[in-house]
Amino acid sequence: INEVVETYQDVLKKSLALGRLACKVSESREAVGVLMPNLTNTLALVLGMTAFNRIPAMLNFTSGSAGIQNACIAANIKTVITSRKFIETAKLEEVINHLNNLNIVYLEDLRTQFSMLDRAWLMGYAIHYPRAAMEETSPELPAVILFTSGSEGKPKGVVHSHKSVLANISQIMAMLDFNPTDKFMMVLPMFHAFGFTGTLLPIFNGINILIFPSPLQYKVIPEVIYDRGCTVLFATSTFLGNYAKFAHPYDFYKLRLVVAGAEKLNEEVRKVYSEKFGIRVLEGYGST
Repeated sequence: INEVVETYQDVLKKSLALGRLACKVSESREAVGVLMPNLTNTLALVLGMTAFNRIPAMLNFTSGSAGIQNACIAANIKTVITSRKFIETAKLEEVINHLNNLNIVYLEDLRTQFSMLDRAWLMGYAIHYPRAAMEETSPELPAVILFTSGSEGKPKGVVHSHKSVLANISQIMAMLDFNPTDKFMMVLPMFHAFGFTGTLLPIFNGINILIFPSPLQYKVIPEVIYDRGCTVLFATSTFLGNYAKFAHPYDFYKLRLVVAGAEKLNEEVRKVYSEKFGIRVLEGYGST
């Protein structure tokens, strides 16, 4: 695993730079598709786009070309930002090839457009006065577009305002006693409503977060949770069940809050976490 530790300053710098680059391929208040894996770069891209009044539309890279195309039609997306390295690693070349009437922009190509003037803006101004560098917005304006799973047909685009995202985070903070000594293990992708909120919550509240690329690494994830001393885990019932199969009882010794969501919590999963790990799994519920 290629692990990179980043400070708030690192994320801020990256967000401003990526937001500036996104401005080069989009208009203000335009919905722009984001087809990216679970990485700090994706988080920084989302924050950067938001800072400059671009609306990130979080595309599900597991939904195939038809699912992505339908999502783009639903949200009137003309441009999709992705990464060549990610497309190659995830073997999504065929998916990309079958997308029609979309401007596919690769971050690797965008980076070459970051000019000396942009660097001077970033290092001489924006990094020191980020609030002044950002574009003005309103709490009621769209902040992000998430997509339903398409269980009722084609995926629906759900537009969230800045206010609704922050309200949701505040509601969770009011119910659960997170604190700055916690460490989140975030395995859920940001295109998922649960993953999106779960990623922003610790970032906005001064809590450490470990962003893991894939929730499907069933053997590795319990080891990482143990090794990094994670105290909070958000996941689906299915994922939790699979982690439990491979985890040693001591792997989760520091976990104090495990929240399941996105599907009904399986009774067997609840039981195994209680008996094997001494953890009471909390069941979250929220529509996209």
